[in-house]
Order: sequence, then structure tokens, then C-alpha cells
Amino acid sequence: MKALYLETSAIARAYLHLDVDDHATLQSAIQEADEVFTSALTDVELRRAATQLAHREGKRAELLVAALECIRDADIIPLTDKVLARAGGAFPLPIRTLDALHVATALEVQLRPEVTALVMLSRDKRVREVATAVGLQLV
Repeated sequence: MKALYLETSAIARAYLHLDVDDHATLQSAIQEADEVFTSALTDVELRRAATQLAHREGKRAELLVAALECIRDADIIPLTDKVLARAGGAFPLPIRTLDALHVATALEVQLRPEVTALVMLSRDKRVREVATAVGLQLV
């Protein structure tokens, strides 16, 4: 199975920041995947980003609904003890805590026997660098 891991920044840029190119990339990646995965953290991060955006632009509700709709059919991976332990471990490059949780979650998805190929979609430069360093493929 060809799997896609969506990191929050890809969804936020496409739906909350209304980036047309990122939206097209996101939709294309979703269409090409047999299954889409994301972290339970993504819902929280999208809600926080939408709240911050609302303070500046007042558009929280409709943007958030669209962003959450994007992950409605995704397999939401919980922050299990394995994910937390992996995120708390060593990485080849410096990484922030929430970003480490995303990379660790993607690595756990990659270990599933049914996943034959995994690509990660992120628009965060640091996440992309660390993901590449640990051997994840990127969109």
C-alpha cells in the first residue's frame, strides 16, 4: 500500500493560509495515496493555528472546517508510548518537540507491514530536513 503522512504545516498552508500551490500539491498527494495518515496532534495544531489566524483576520470557522475536512478520512495515529519514546530519542539533526512527534509518527506508520511505500508531506523546512535525514521520502 502506498501511504501518505500529512504533517500539519502542509494542511495549514493549503487551507488556513489559502496557498493555491500548496492546496494543489496536497490534493494531488492525497489522490495518489492508497491511505492517508496523520497524527492526533494535527487536529490540535490546526485548531491552534486557526485560532491565531482568527485573531488577525477573523476567518477561523470556515477555514478550520475545510482544514479538518481534509483529514476526516485519514487514519489518525494516536500519540502512543512507542511514538512518544521515538520522539524523545535522538535525531540526526536538531528538531522541536512537536515536529519530533510528527517524524516519529511517520516512522511508526512506515513500519506497518501493509505499508509498502510512505511519503511525507510537510511544508516545514526543519521537519523536511529531519525527515530526509531519517530516510523518509518527501512529496
